[in-house]
Amino acid sequence: MPEDDGGSASTGSGTQDGDGVTEPRTQDGSEATESGTQTENGVTDGGTAGDGAGTDEVEQLPVEPTLARVRTTRRLQAVGFAVAITVGLAASTLHWVGLVFGGMVVGLVARTLPRALVAAAGFGLFVLGAFAFSLGGSIQPVVEMAPVTYLLIASAFGLPMLGALARGIV
Repeated sequence: MPEDDGGSASTGSGTQDGDGVTEPRTQDGSEATESGTQTENGVTDGGTAGDGAGTDEVEQLPVEPTLARVRTTRRLQAVGFAVAITVGLAASTLHWVGLVFGGMVVGLVARTLPRALVAAAGFGLFVLGAFAFSLGGSIQPVVEMAPVTYLLIASAFGLPMLGALARGIV
């Protein structure tokens, strides 16, 4: 006679644990629960409870993605570009990585990747103009520092265009 290890013993209609409580089972041997059938690995499939548990229907709302709507509507796209340029300019005053961020934000508003690159170049030109305006009367010594000026112009165009490549992903 086998020893009783206090575990569960299988009966025809369910599983009886060491306390003598019988848990209901389905025909395939999986445990029946109130919310559905729980298989041996713990996965519960749909139930028949009155609270709607186990229904696979998900209510789909006809929501148009906001970014796609901004890209296709002219007025929203103009507002999007204005906001993106403002945010990008504010970020570029804090750190040079703000140029990459500004190019990314401007590029995300554009419809296609080539347009995003052109918009990023325009953003870089705008930032370069804002920088020249902020220098005021001391712009002449900056222009005379030739190697630094080349780096300044290259980064004003190149970094936003690098950020605009994010449009190729989204």
